[in-house]
Amino acid sequence: MSKRIRYVSICLWLTVLFPAYGQGGSSIQDLPENWHPNSPFLYNPDKQFIYSLAMPYDSTTYQPRNLIRLPFDIMRKIDVAKDWSTITFTGISFGKSLNVPFVAPVDWYVNRQIKVNRQMAMHKAIHDTITLRRSQSQILQDNRGRGIEVIGVDVAKLGRVSLTARGNVTVKGNLVFQDQELIRSKINETQNTHLEFDQTQRISVEGKIGERVSVNVDHDSERDFSWENNIRINYKGEEDDIIQSVDAGNVSLTLPGSQSLMGSASHQGLFGVKTVSKLGPMNVTAIASVVNTEKKSQEYKGKSEAQTLQIKDYNYIKNQYFYIHEWFRNGVVTSNQGRSIVIPSFYPLKEGLHQIGNVVVRNFELYQLDQSTNSETNPGTAYADLAEPNESYDQTGNFKRLEQGQDYVLSEDLGYIRLRQKASDEVLGCTYVIADRTTGDTLLVVGEGISTGNDLLKMKMLKPKNLTPSHPVWLLMFKNVYYLGTNNINREGFDLRIVNDRLPVPSHLDPLGNSYITQFGLDSLNESGVRTADQKIDLANANIVSLSDGVLFFPTYHPFAADTLPDGNQAPGLQGSLGTGKMYFSTQRTQITNDSRFTIEVDYANQSATINLGFMIVEGSEQVYKGGVSLKRGIDYQVDYFSGTIVLADDVDSNADIKVIYDKHQLVTFDKKTILGIRSQMDFGKNSFIGGTALYYNQSVVNEKVEVGYEPMRNFIWGLNGRFQQDMPMVTRALDKMPFLETDQSSSFSVEGEFAQILPNPNPINNRATGDPNGVAFIDDFEGSKRTTSIPILRRFWREASAPIDISTGESRHQRKRGRLKWFNPFVQIRTKDIWPNLSTSIRAQNETTDIMILEFDKRAHQVKVPDDSVWGGIITPFYSGDYDQTQNKFFEIWLNGERGKITIDLGQISEDRDGNGILNTEDIPVGGLIGDGILDDAEDVGLDGCTDGFEDGWGACLDPEGPLYSDYLRSGETKLINTFSDVDPEDPNGDNWEYSEGSNDYSRINGTENNALDAGRYPDTEDLDRTGFLDRSNDYFTKSFSLMDTTYLAGETRKDGAPTGWRLFRIPLVDFDKSNPGQDREWNNIHHMRIGVSDLDKKTFIQVAKIELVGNEWQELGIAKDSSDTYSKENADSIFAISVINTDDNANYRPPEGVQGEYDRINQIRSKEQSLVIKFTELPGRASGAAMKSLIALSGERAQSYLSYEKMKMYVYGSSPWITHENTQVDLFMRFGFGENFYEVTQPVYDGWDEGLGRNSIELDLEWLTGLKLRDSSSVKKFNETDIFIDSTNFKEYRFTDDMGVETKKVIRINGQPALNRIQFFIVGVRNNAETPISGEVWIDELRLSGVNRDKGISMRMQSRVKLADFMNTSFAYRRQDADFHMLQRRLGSNKSNESFNVNSSFNADKFLPKDWGIKIPISASLANTISRPKYFPGQDILVDPSNAPDSILTQSNAVTFTIAASKTSKSDNKLLKYTIDRINTRFSMNRRSMSNEIQKEILNESYSGNVTYIFPFGRNNYVMPFKWLSVIPWVGEKLGKSHVYYTPVSINASMNFSERLTQKTPRRGNKSPDDYNFGLNQSYTLDYKVTESVNTKFSRAIKSNMNDYQGYMSNALKNMDAGVVTDITESFTSSFSPVLMDWLKPTFTYSANYRWNKARDRNIEGANIGNQLRFSSGISLSPTKLVELVYKPSTGQVPRPKRTPTRPPPRTRSRTRGKPFGEEEISEIETVNRADKSQEEKETKDKPKRDNKFLKNVHGFTKKINPINISYTENVNKTGMGVIGAVPWQYRLGIQREHGLNYSEQVGSNTGNFDHKRDFSIRSGLNLTRALTISFNYAQNVSSNLRGSGLEQRTMSRDYLSYGSQLEEGFPFVGWSVRITGLERNKFISKFVRTLSLDHVTNGKETRA
Repeated sequence: MSKRIRYVSICLWLTVLFPAYGQGGSSIQDLPENWHPNSPFLYNPDKQFIYSLAMPYDSTTYQPRNLIRLPFDIMRKIDVAKDWSTITFTGISFGKSLNVPFVAPVDWYVNRQIKVNRQMAMHKAIHDTITLRRSQSQILQDNRGRGIEVIGVDVAKLGRVSLTARGNVTVKGNLVFQDQELIRSKINETQNTHLEFDQTQRISVEGKIGERVSVNVDHDSERDFSWENNIRINYKGEEDDIIQSVDAGNVSLTLPGSQSLMGSASHQGLFGVKTVSKLGPMNVTAIASVVNTEKKSQEYKGKSEAQTLQIKDYNYIKNQYFYIHEWFRNGVVTSNQGRSIVIPSFYPLKEGLHQIGNVVVRNFELYQLDQSTNSETNPGTAYADLAEPNESYDQTGNFKRLEQGQDYVLSEDLGYIRLRQKASDEVLGCTYVIADRTTGDTLLVVGEGISTGNDLLKMKMLKPKNLTPSHPVWLLMFKNVYYLGTNNINREGFDLRIVNDRLPVPSHLDPLGNSYITQFGLDSLNESGVRTADQKIDLANANIVSLSDGVLFFPTYHPFAADTLPDGNQAPGLQGSLGTGKMYFSTQRTQITNDSRFTIEVDYANQSATINLGFMIVEGSEQVYKGGVSLKRGIDYQVDYFSGTIVLADDVDSNADIKVIYDKHQLVTFDKKTILGIRSQMDFGKNSFIGGTALYYNQSVVNEKVEVGYEPMRNFIWGLNGRFQQDMPMVTRALDKMPFLETDQSSSFSVEGEFAQILPNPNPINNRATGDPNGVAFIDDFEGSKRTTSIPILRRFWREASAPIDISTGESRHQRKRGRLKWFNPFVQIRTKDIWPNLSTSIRAQNETTDIMILEFDKRAHQVKVPDDSVWGGIITPFYSGDYDQTQNKFFEIWLNGERGKITIDLGQISEDRDGNGILNTEDIPVGGLIGDGILDDAEDVGLDGCTDGFEDGWGACLDPEGPLYSDYLRSGETKLINTFSDVDPEDPNGDNWEYSEGSNDYSRINGTENNALDAGRYPDTEDLDRTGFLDRSNDYFTKSFSLMDTTYLAGETRKDGAPTGWRLFRIPLVDFDKSNPGQDREWNNIHHMRIGVSDLDKKTFIQVAKIELVGNEWQELGIAKDSSDTYSKENADSIFAISVINTDDNANYRPPEGVQGEYDRINQIRSKEQSLVIKFTELPGRASGAAMKSLIALSGERAQSYLSYEKMKMYVYGSSPWITHENTQVDLFMRFGFGENFYEVTQPVYDGWDEGLGRNSIELDLEWLTGLKLRDSSSVKKFNETDIFIDSTNFKEYRFTDDMGVETKKVIRINGQPALNRIQFFIVGVRNNAETPISGEVWIDELRLSGVNRDKGISMRMQSRVKLADFMNTSFAYRRQDADFHMLQRRLGSNKSNESFNVNSSFNADKFLPKDWGIKIPISASLANTISRPKYFPGQDILVDPSNAPDSILTQSNAVTFTIAASKTSKSDNKLLKYTIDRINTRFSMNRRSMSNEIQKEILNESYSGNVTYIFPFGRNNYVMPFKWLSVIPWVGEKLGKSHVYYTPVSINASMNFSERLTQKTPRRGNKSPDDYNFGLNQSYTLDYKVTESVNTKFSRAIKSNMNDYQGYMSNALKNMDAGVVTDITESFTSSFSPVLMDWLKPTFTYSANYRWNKARDRNIEGANIGNQLRFSSGISLSPTKLVELVYKPSTGQVPRPKRTPTRPPPRTRSRTRGKPFGEEEISEIETVNRADKSQEEKETKDKPKRDNKFLKNVHGFTKKINPINISYTENVNKTGMGVIGAVPWQYRLGIQREHGLNYSEQVGSNTGNFDHKRDFSIRSGLNLTRALTISFNYAQNVSSNLRGSGLEQRTMSRDYLSYGSQLEEGFPFVGWSVRITGLERNKFISKFVRTLSLDHVTNGKETRA
């Protein structure tokens, strides 16, 4: 009894008392219940639930188990103070603080956590105790188990209620201390300590309520996408219930037989509720869900994945192709030292070829500026002009040599390079020699490389860091090369067009019917090689197009510039069609896009049976259609949802139209999309039904304002559809009765149809306050029209600046007049509203506070008597290379708070020489060369003065390090060498020591550069701002000074509660800046630095800076026009006409129009500023006008359609000028929009203010009336007043408005040319002075928008029928009609085309009429397709077409007929003749004829015929002899040689031949008929596969392509003459392998292959052919040391003899014996037989037992077993190419037997005769398995390669494994690399307590590379 009491006491102590009190200290009863925060505004650091100790399992204490993940995660961030005084918990959501952080003392938090842990431990003990006493407890298992039944209750009739969970939750935590010495960060982020947690959840929940309701949850936090997690609740009713099922969660919608409503019959990826009900025979499905996917579609032509790429004319390749000298671009005829130099110009081409001069480029080296610490660089300078150096253009630095062939390609004959990758901000320079082509003598040396007597590179610059039109080397960059979107383009299916976008209907043909391809010089040969244009690009001309590189070359320098411009296009057919070349001479995007006139359209189709849809396809959502007929998954195609690929069946017609519609998950979406719908369906039989559907789709967006083309939608669609399908067994039986016809399948008939109508709302966003109740979208709300380049104001971006230039003298200011300037950011940010009171802020937006920079300036003690304006100070910051070009910006803006002083702003190239000593001051000490390592060591942190405190002189420089200290001079009374004034600290004379305590207000030493590693990171301080390694001392900048007391440039001032805040906005026009060097032609496209200077102060002053920006506008000034000619000029216009903005944030007096306000950001809970565009005019001359333009991104697709979808265009206008009143005005506003010279224009007077009472200022255009005005004349025009005036002339119309009295209101509408709303490229706004004298003022415009969206209904209908006559014939009919306004539920707009199509497809098995035992298959298929498309608007116009009277010239019509027949034999014939002929032949023939017409082509006729024949003859496998059988008696190798087979017949012979004939005829609606496009090709291929022996295999194949265009219409003559046409391609391949198996210990393999290709296209410009030969020899030997030793010694097996058998009864044969029954005689006999057999076996083993093993040999054998097989491999690759080879290539060269072909090259190829690449690879590897735990592996590899070009340039490289040693690893020798691995360390008794597995790995691997 006492033992039991003690046992219970111990258990009680262990399970209850110890967890509660075991840690010592206070009882848990001392812990208050509310110790943790309960406020929702304060973050709760305690995520664990505090359990009640009184009733631990009271149901009222239930808390959610977090099985279902919230839609957003709250990330927990924990920060510990450096001194461990406080701990901070912050909840982060979407990167922002969720609520107020919880801050507590660390010791308090730790004590509280101890108490909580005790309480949790006690609860766990109680829980575990109770769990042990449960008799039917469930155990939570991992995913391999059945989970835990969380709930399990039987509830009366409801059944059992259960909830089962399985999964796991893993939490990992780390205490991290970070020391970010190499990261430039804020001071408080340099070192920090924090906790990091990583939690993963894998949970699966299954629940059930009775037999009807089930719950399934599958969640994994490690999945890549949220849609992979699923939740679903399902209710399943009884068979007779009305409600059959209810699904909630992840659901799908299926619409059987529907193709119109949603584009497919199903929609996946929905999340919501779906119910299925049954009302009598009617099935009703209702759904309400959120849409997480989007509908996509792709179209293909047969198995060709067709793609069309559009390239604007200004998108040429930049910074990749460069001429290496102006001579090679422009050409030259000169002499040097009496030697002639003749270099033809690069363009024009002569007969498609570049002309080659008498020179060649040798010794070319290309260098790139390297701003890293790469020790392989060389110092030098790249000169824009080697003869005239200019610091403004030249670049000095460390340059890295680039590898030819690897980094770039050089043309030695033509003098240009192509970079492998486009350069961005790299600087490129080169050196080379121009040599005589014949003699090789040097004619000119360009640049100078590194040599014994020269340590600096002297290069010719090819590209500066920022290449602009004003740079001298701008001409060296190619501007005529275009990237086609991809590489290795297939020639088949490739097409290229150049479309003129300025024509009334954009077309690739000019008004005379000529192709622009021909006009631009891209077409001069037809495919037969005749020099005549065929309107197809010359694909064989590498000077025009390279399909392998995917680039297009226009054969002129500036292909899209008019002939009157420098290097413009001189083609006579393009005169008047080309632009002003802004893309070549300007960097302003507005000017470039507005000057665009052409688009390059590229079509390419890659033949593939695989369709790639992307990796986010929703499973089961795809619908595949062929010619409008749905295909079946698993039969007609296969799909892989993981990769998003569809593989089509082999029998898909190559001319069929394939369309795929599918659902795709969206990665990120801020829209909310919902679907509500209902479908009712009644079934008739198994596959027949009739049904109706109604669906509502709503898309809502976060934005209150949307741009035109990006509106949300709200659609309602309804439809009816049905299907009837019937089997026809009588037809099947009737077919079976026909002679020779025997069917295997049943016959059937089906018909289905569908009707649908959509009631759309393309834009549900309204604003009644502005008069837009029926949809509004913005062209420009002007809130984003301001463009800015923001200059950072954080201290760490600024450095002490060099001395500025005194413009009056041209000299730098004196260093000793530099005042004491400090700059810093206050540790505590200031409230944003203290600067901008009207700015909307919120905690969520994180803009409640902001940083400012404070400039503290004071005179030095020695400057007391120096005039105030002579004492200066400055700081400088570099620009990012992407911000160098500031040509589009117009103002410099800075927000300042200060009352005194003069501020100087310098922008441009500013000297980096801070102290003016001409030496680069840097803390980075050179290591092993001229370059430092870029890392700051402690010994280097001495500041920019380069000396420690003791040797500083107080003037900012250093004393002699070998002489006295500063203190020594100070004691001696020295006053000249050192600064001894009162403001000098003797402990830090130069005042450059850094010191700052976090949170301190003492910033006196925060700008120090000595001992500042904790501030700036472990990066050396340096004067080298752009990190080139050299000091840039050039001064070439713009400068402007202004006084803070001067209001000239004061543009704004903020007020708070009516009082000034002190913060003012200064806005300086960039045109007001002066040049530092007035004689220099400086532009705003190369701004590298900004310097802020402070001066003119007599005492310490603080100037605060809140924001610095360079400001431009999307609306670019065109300038002023001094008359009505509308010819605008920017000359001297910037001071007269300017564009700026005014808004509610910066301008306290700004009042927007009534009802207009900034957009409210619901996420950040702030309201954005409301802003208007300001048109400011100052002294605008009489009758003159000023204008600004905004260019639109090219409109296409729905964005272009959207401009046609609205009724009105509106805009607010505000007038402010002495010449503008409420009654009279001298100012007109005009707005023009269109493309090119085609535009609409509205002009109207501007009255004072917004004129909201009378509404005269607001622009409101009726777009339907405006577009229809183009078709009107004076008799048909619709006038608003009878007195209105309408003027009609050719290509110009003008409508003048009058009032009720007949007086003109000065409001005028003008239409010039043929503009269209859907082709708008620009908007122009401007003001016009109607007075005779100059005027000044401002006009504001706001809210340019489209209003009143059209909601036109759309209708779609289709019908489809199928007739299947068993397996004899299958025919389908399909009809579809869809009007222009119909679209799918999830689309916003229709296609704007009414489409009607009719298709008939039929397949017929002709072999059914033949005897079945013949085994012949003859499938025949035919199809007929007719389509017609009627546009809603005239092509290229915005004018509606009358549907009942559409002219044929605008219709798109197509008729197509296809026919295919094939024949093959599937069974073997007994007749030998048939067996080797007919049985081996497969044939196929197809014909396609298609006629088309559209708005450009009156007729397009395509005819194609193709056929192929294949023959395959396999030989028998037993055709061999055994000639070495007599060698079988030879030891070791004889047995294997004797069994060798020698085959005397090949394995197989294959032959195939196919032809393709294609004819295309085009007749344009204007101009002459295009040349016929005819192609007749023949392909032949032959293959011989020969297996000589089991170890020798050979294979030879040959393929021939030929052109038979000469036999057009005379096919019979080609057959008669047995002429295969002109051979254009030959490919040969030979492969042989030898793998003898002679010995077990030696296994060699040898392989040799030769691949030869020959190409000579008929349309090739170069004489001769291109050839290539690839040779490869590979060998490998596997040597087994163990097998080798076993040849002479093999130890005994060492097997233990088997134990004696005891007599046992054999198993019964039939049935079991009765237990205890004695053995019978037969059984005893069997036992004895078995025993005798065992005994004889034992005797045999004893007799055969080997003698005792040799101990030495046994040890040797055992050691070899530890050695891995030794593998040796050797591979040799040779790749030879030849260009322009003339003559027949010998067979020895083709097979690789002969190195040289011995033939001549065409002179047209110059030195580019080909390449010879030779690569040799050798490797050996093995290893040791010393023990089971210790393994060592060895490997050695060596690679030697060489490349010899036709120019004679040879490049060699060698790499091998290498072992280096020495302090700098400068010594070494070739050696193997090795790795050592030790496993099983976890078996150690001590280690096993802490780790599960432990291994140790060591790897040593070195490489030596020589080039």
